[in-house]
Amino acid sequence: MSERRTRYRSGCRFRIGVLAIALLLPGLRARAASSCSLVGVTGLNFGPYDVFDARPTTQIGSVTFKCQSGGIPIVPVTIELSPGNSGTYAFRQLRKGNESLRYNLHLDATNTLVWGNGTGGSLSFGPLLPPDNVETTVTIYGRILPGQNLTAGSYTDTITITINF
Repeated sequence: MSERRTRYRSGCRFRIGVLAIALLLPGLRARAASSCSLVGVTGLNFGPYDVFDARPTTQIGSVTFKCQSGGIPIVPVTIELSPGNSGTYAFRQLRKGNESLRYNLHLDATNTLVWGNGTGGSLSFGPLLPPDNVETTVTIYGRILPGQNLTAGSYTDTITITINF
């Protein structure tokens, strides 16, 4: 029985596609001389998902940004993440065709604070007063819930990052 399950298990393993993350910078709403820009994004690649594993699949990514004051005080920064494919923060969805794999993005390593825009039970990152002209990196914690029975393939989602300053 164990041997049969192992063979079946191997056939059910698949790779989750890289979580694509895009950036949307809103118009400047603070002081025109202050500016913040995206330096880089490390997307999440959850790797193989095992439908028989009772543990969640976790991964981390990051957002790096830099703010410049232009000689005036830096203003507080917040960062928001969109709900992606699902349209809700309750569970985001990695999708392949009509199939979806429930996951979420968090502000903390214990996966208790859903990172969103402050609605639907989510929180935004910040406010933070970043140092002037210094790159600041913020970690994104991702978790796929265990026990989801899906077909093999690449499942993806696109998240929009909004930096407010």
